[in-house]
Amino acid sequence: MAKIVDMNPLDSLHDIVLPQPVDWWPLAPGWWLLAALVLLALIAGGIKLQRHWRHQRPAKLAIAQLQRLDPTAPDLATQVQALLKRAAMAYGPREQCAGLHGNQWHNYLQQLSPHPWPELLGNPYQAQVSHGGQRLLDAASAALTQLPKQTEAQHAQS
Repeated sequence: MAKIVDMNPLDSLHDIVLPQPVDWWPLAPGWWLLAALVLLALIAGGIKLQRHWRHQRPAKLAIAQLQRLDPTAPDLATQVQALLKRAAMAYGPREQCAGLHGNQWHNYLQQLSPHPWPELLGNPYQAQVSHGGQRLLDAASAALTQLPKQTEAQHAQS
């Protein structure tokens, strides 16, 4: 008679052979698409930021020049008006603001910043100083800060 071997049937099984781990490179097409979209978003954001900085630059330069002016100088009003007009021409059509003077210029400044511009600028034809001094510098700084925002709003509407 045959001898029955008392063997464990599990001993005859082989170990499980695991497949090789999946490499992270080369990337799947979905990851390439995601990387391209992120790159495009970064480029678009950089371009928008550069345009914003370029748009803000004339006003920032004008504010820096404004801060160097002496509030007690007799020709302060003339210097401030020249600075405001240069900045306004940098942001808008030259024809629109280059020829403004008197009440038209005061109305333009009033749209930028609500201050008593005729009082602050004084009369340029008086022999004695009649400008607003430091208040004029503060009002001009507020107008220069508002100038880029106003032109952005006008461009957005058109």
